[in-house]
Amino acid sequence: MEHRKHHIFSEFLVLGIFAAVIAAGFGFAAWTAYRSEVLQNETPVEAEAPTVEGYRAEARSVMVPFLDQVSVLENDSLSDQVSESLLTLASTIQERLLRMRVPSSERDAHLSFVTLIDRWRQMISSSEDSGEDIESLHRQTSDLSVRFSWLTESKTL
Repeated sequence: MEHRKHHIFSEFLVLGIFAAVIAAGFGFAAWTAYRSEVLQNETPVEAEAPTVEGYRAEARSVMVPFLDQVSVLENDSLSDQVSESLLTLASTIQERLLRMRVPSSERDAHLSFVTLIDRWRQMISSSEDSGEDIESLHRQTSDLSVRFSWLTESKTL
């Protein structure tokens, strides 16, 4: 009669590995559910809507350096060095304007600022030397300063 050996140890090993895999799966599922619940319960930080006063102060700080530079330009033509400096300034100003948050009541003003800066950039970067374009842009810039008088007024309290 042949004596059969039972390998109880290997059967328990397989059963243990199976139970460990199932326990790890339940643990991972519980951790994932907990994380998603925690993330859902976190209140998102809502950015406050910009105020008109806050927007105007920021727009003033962005636009005034450009307006100051444009006001001292000669109407005849721009030298290469002045053109390069003004183009760099205009690009920086336009980038800052495009990143600003704008209250709905100031959208027209903001669009006017951005388009004016873009016109200056186009005029400066064009290879043609046109005194008439500079005069026209000076007029538009002056009109903009008059139209939005808060842009050039100083804040003294």
